[in-house]
Amino acid sequence: MDERRRTRVAKAILREISLILRREARDPRLGGVVATQVRLSKDGSHCVVYYSVVSRDSAESDVRDALISATGFMRRLLADRLALRITPEISFVEDDSIEGGERVLRIMRSLEED
Repeated sequence: MDERRRTRVAKAILREISLILRREARDPRLGGVVATQVRLSKDGSHCVVYYSVVSRDSAESDVRDALISATGFMRRLLADRLALRITPEISFVEDDSIEGGERVLRIMRSLEED
């Protein structure tokens, strides 16, 4: 799969998974979960979905367990919605870039106060 197609498919997967998390996931542990990025393998058979937890009501392990249990459901919906020859296997990784950015902002604010 060429780079442009991979980028388009990754964006479509991100859009659909975001919609699924927002509208169709019934598990309350997924209420504050936001998909931030998707990386698709070169052959399109596997994708890594990076997520961030907006509200820390659930423990990290609970969110991870909920995502793992919803993986089959999400993959089936992706197969129905996207016209792909191969529906990729999905794995989830927590995206800590938002927390890193917040940490940098706190440091900058503390430097301004001094």
